[in-house]
Amino acid sequence: MSRLVNWFDDKKIAVLAIMIFVLSVIPFFYLAHYARPSGDDLGHARFAHAAWLDSGSIWEVHKAAIHTVKISYNGIAGEWLAYYINSFMPEVFAPYAFWIGCYLFILSVVIGMAIFSFYFLRRIFGAGWEYAAILSVIILIFTMQYNPNSNISFYWFTGGVKYILPHPFFLLALVFTGKFLIAKSRRYIILISICTFIVGGISYSHSLLVFMIFPILFVCLFRKAKHILWLLIPYIICFAAFIFQAIAPGNKARAGSEFGFDFTSVLFTIINSLKLEFTAPIQYIERVPLLLVALVSVTVFGWLGMTQAIKKGKALISFQCPLLYIAMIFLINSALNAPRIYAVDFMGVDNATSGTMVVEWLFYILTWASAILYIEGWLIKKYFSGGAFAKTGKFGFLTDESRFRRNILLPSLLLCLAIVVWHKGNLKDSFAYQAYVYVESGAAAEYKWRIAEYMEILLDDSVEEAYLDPINDRQGPLLHWTVMEDETNYVNWTYKAFYRKKRVVLREE
Repeated sequence: MSRLVNWFDDKKIAVLAIMIFVLSVIPFFYLAHYARPSGDDLGHARFAHAAWLDSGSIWEVHKAAIHTVKISYNGIAGEWLAYYINSFMPEVFAPYAFWIGCYLFILSVVIGMAIFSFYFLRRIFGAGWEYAAILSVIILIFTMQYNPNSNISFYWFTGGVKYILPHPFFLLALVFTGKFLIAKSRRYIILISICTFIVGGISYSHSLLVFMIFPILFVCLFRKAKHILWLLIPYIICFAAFIFQAIAPGNKARAGSEFGFDFTSVLFTIINSLKLEFTAPIQYIERVPLLLVALVSVTVFGWLGMTQAIKKGKALISFQCPLLYIAMIFLINSALNAPRIYAVDFMGVDNATSGTMVVEWLFYILTWASAILYIEGWLIKKYFSGGAFAKTGKFGFLTDESRFRRNILLPSLLLCLAIVVWHKGNLKDSFAYQAYVYVESGAAAEYKWRIAEYMEILLDDSVEEAYLDPINDRQGPLLHWTVMEDETNYVNWTYKAFYRKKRVVLREE
């Protein structure tokens, strides 16, 4: 067993982890070819689609997108940049091109989070590439497989733009910020500004994080790095884009006349957000018990990575304020709760939950994994690497890689296996399993066949009145808004507007 443990070192584990992750995302890409635009996807892109059909000009599509933004900004909601991007939904330009958008959202999460986690683990925390790879894979697998609303995240273009697309740009803004602070090159200010502009124009939640994290950087680093003042440029850009969202007449038009800024509601939102974050870990583990596997894995591999980094002097941070760091992580996650609590609990908006839950989940494992690593870095530096415990020699196995692997890592991996066996039912909640059931049951094939019938009718210019057969709206991991008997229904209207029909009606059985 000892020889096996030593042979199967962390580099081999990293390669195996990457292979497992690659296999785990195949179902996401596979189902993309079954997905179809639904509801708002068609409604928001109707002007752009008409412009493309009539002119074949990207410039005309751009003008139609601006027109869409004006209408949506005044009558629906303030996410002005989201509505502009919605106008470029792939189906605008070619039938059956919707999968391109699905690929975009899947890849944006994978690439964005991989770049962010690998950069900070490798460059800032100083861990070896194998530990950066292992930890990045753990975070990504759980983030992807247990997304609370994968259908609106990856298979609904409108949802992907609003809830997924800002995420990688926010993470890239932090990566470019780190590079700017180290290299002092002002070209990174341009890249950061592009990222914060996109964040500010689409997402309230991600904008709030910009408003929290950048001031923290100003306070903590100003005395040592005066060039940090250049970050005011992307900060102001994000703030301006965010304010333009917030003052949109469409916010009140959609949410009701009572929606607006109320100081008392804001105060109680802050209090409730903080209270919710105290119970959030329990709630997440109750929903996904296998998060315990992620917790154990991050802890043991993180310890190995941080030990190596500190011993070799590669960490760029000093790990001096663990309580402050934990408080910052706590406040960041609390801030992510705030938009949902304010809209639902105090403004009476009943459709603001699903999307914000996605955003909260995207950050949850990432932020708390970083907190674990920071605490480990502090412990290793203060007590185990030349500190008080190192002098006694009693805890040498914690900083000796070979002994740690035998005494801690191996039992921890066996514990993870036991957790998986005990909570094996939670494996069925994963996206991969849900996708397998959806395809294996024949539901995916039937959906694809039904959609082909729809498209044959909708793409036929000689058909002015489209009579469509019903399709079950329970499409597993996919999203489908059904056509209703009432032809004035919103879904019927979106099909009618996008495909330019006089009527779209559910066929009588």
